[in-house]
Amino acid sequence: MEPIEVTKDSIRTRPKLVKKMRVIMFLGLIGGPIVFAMGVYQFLEMKSLTTKGTRVAAEVQDVSILNTGKGRRVYKVVADYHPEGYPIHRKEFVVRQEEYDAAQTSRKISVTFLPSKPSVSSAGDDVRPDTEPMAIGAGVFIVALLIMLYFRKRDKEIDKTMCGEAQQQN
Repeated sequence: MEPIEVTKDSIRTRPKLVKKMRVIMFLGLIGGPIVFAMGVYQFLEMKSLTTKGTRVAAEVQDVSILNTGKGRRVYKVVADYHPEGYPIHRKEFVVRQEEYDAAQTSRKISVTFLPSKPSVSSAGDDVRPDTEPMAIGAGVFIVALLIMLYFRKRDKEIDKTMCGEAQQQN
């Protein structure tokens, strides 16, 4: 009886799952930092909005409530604001319930925008920087790192097993 030759590539457990995990790992290692960087850029823009922003009164065009499930709601206001020296901008804002109620009755809402870049704006009394993209990017990157560590650990175990078998054959 001939011995079966075992190579590192022949020791596979659930090859379809491993292939999917590798794709997720590579996408996470590349996409996670990109999403994180975009979140940091957006966060910094909103921070500069608090210091350099100009506040104007905007006309409310539409209001809506989005039910996100389990009793949670997102309040949206579509408003037109006119930065000096620029055309009228129309943008949809997510606001707090109090701001939504006031905008619905008065049909006005205050909008803060960057004079150098009027598309960067926020509605309501205060500017709230969004940290969600940074958290998502960091989370995706950490999951990808954990998958990579799993593969390294598994490869080391396979190497140990193969070295042990090679020593037993000698």
